[in-house]
Amino acid sequence: MIFVFLISLSSSTEYFVKWNGDDKTICHPMWPCKWEVAVKLFEREDIIQITDAEIKTEEQLLMFQNMTSYVFQIGGGIASNSNTKIDGNLFHQNTTDFFIEISPFNESLLYGFEFHHFHHPIISVRGMDLFLIVNCSFNNNFVSYDYPLISFCNVTVIMSNSSICNNSVEGSSIIGLSTSILGYFNGTIENNIQLSRGQIPLIEFTNGASEITNSTIKNNISPNSPLIGSWFFIIVIITNSTIENNFCGTSALIVGDSLAQLSLSNSSISSNRAALLHSMTQSSINLSQTIFSKNYAAGQALIFAPRSTIQFLNETIVSENIADSIISSQLSNETSLNLISTQFSNNTCTDTAFALSNSESKIENTSLSTNTVKDHPLISVSTSNFSMNASSFVRNWVMGKGNIIEVEDGSIDVTETNFIHNKSDKSGVFLISIEANDTYSFVFRGSDFKENTGNIVSSILFDKKRPPARFEYCNFSKFRFEEVNGDLNDDQLFHRCRFERSIKEIDENYEEESFDSDFDQNHLFNDFEMKKNRNFLFNIYIIIGICVSVICLIILYRVKLNALCNNDTLL
Repeated sequence: MIFVFLISLSSSTEYFVKWNGDDKTICHPMWPCKWEVAVKLFEREDIIQITDAEIKTEEQLLMFQNMTSYVFQIGGGIASNSNTKIDGNLFHQNTTDFFIEISPFNESLLYGFEFHHFHHPIISVRGMDLFLIVNCSFNNNFVSYDYPLISFCNVTVIMSNSSICNNSVEGSSIIGLSTSILGYFNGTIENNIQLSRGQIPLIEFTNGASEITNSTIKNNISPNSPLIGSWFFIIVIITNSTIENNFCGTSALIVGDSLAQLSLSNSSISSNRAALLHSMTQSSINLSQTIFSKNYAAGQALIFAPRSTIQFLNETIVSENIADSIISSQLSNETSLNLISTQFSNNTCTDTAFALSNSESKIENTSLSTNTVKDHPLISVSTSNFSMNASSFVRNWVMGKGNIIEVEDGSIDVTETNFIHNKSDKSGVFLISIEANDTYSFVFRGSDFKENTGNIVSSILFDKKRPPARFEYCNFSKFRFEEVNGDLNDDQLFHRCRFERSIKEIDENYEEESFDSDFDQNHLFNDFEMKKNRNFLFNIYIIIGICVSVICLIILYRVKLNALCNNDTLL
């Protein structure tokens, strides 16, 4: 085979020219853009340069097959300086299932080709150290085989400055990754269609990892199938990328049977008809400086990840999404949530937006505003420890049954957090239900509750039991029992809190307000303390009355006794 290839190569120099050291460019971020540097990386001069503008005849396709098989087996490379188009319309499977099928043992390079009009799988790479695909495109191909359009197995792959566009696959995926690592840099995956309408993902990972950087994934269609599907152990890292206008129906952008880690940073995920992530096992999910907006996932949660740690960090924005929930209320046991320096606004949910159970969760420096939930709470906390610090809840609305934050058999710690103009069912903000006999902590410090609306109380309703609670330096816009339910005998401490029917300082710029925490005690208006004082005085008056009555009875008795004694003396 090699002998035949060498003969055909020597007789076809107008098509295939051995690289002779001319200073061409390879635009790859891994090294300076020089041919000689690229060759040094491979420690040999086995890079063949193609000068053809197009390869399309059966003879040319077969020759290209033989040449790539030879050069990749020895760990070399093949490149085109003219963006050679390879038309696969006349390609027929011979001894291989793929057009390029290699199992090299060393690093190899494929540079500068456009593969189009193929009806068979194009590339299969397995069992090597590193395979580089640079400045290549895979466009307008249609494959309906059991194999992916591009397949990698037991290999580390870097795809840079490449595009995968306008392809259709049926019964398979566009990219198949098995026990491999894929780095996809400066690329585009656009306008591809998965025709199977089943559980076959557009991009399939099995026991692998992928980093997607500076890339765009948009306008792809994968009905009721994930955009990226993973089975077994997988890590996905997406940085500085855009994922938009993809359609996955009732599935998610990323689905993992065993997703170890998903990290999104400095990216935009918008206008997709899909959930973000569905994972069936314990995962670590981090979104940092990412915009997640205008996605539609009716009938499902944006994130379904039981027993996982989920973090929204560093100015991440989640806005104008429509879904059943943001964090699924189903199988949410031991799911921990951290919202730190993020914004959630104008989202619409028909189920609990954030469902937390048996976990440690916190909200810090985060804003939740103008979100709407129907017949469920905005946040549900069960058998958990939940803290809020330096955050705000503004103009959130629960339609029908449900409250803004519902706590069941859990502890909460709220510090310097504002609750403004929220509206829900029984309480305008908190509904706290305690059934267990365990000791829970409820502490509110330096927080403002202003003009919230509930059918029973405006801010905090203790249901079933009224446990001990501590309020310090909090401001309320209404009277004590309009804001927090209870009676005079409850173990609830209000230390230097302010209750008013109407605080004049309330306006649309509430965030610029500040309340002096060092009030003059004479100006504190706390009707709870006044009622306690009045009750104490009333009890004193009753005791004094009883004492006076007893003294009067004693005096009357002695007078009668003296009178009887005097009568006996006279007789």
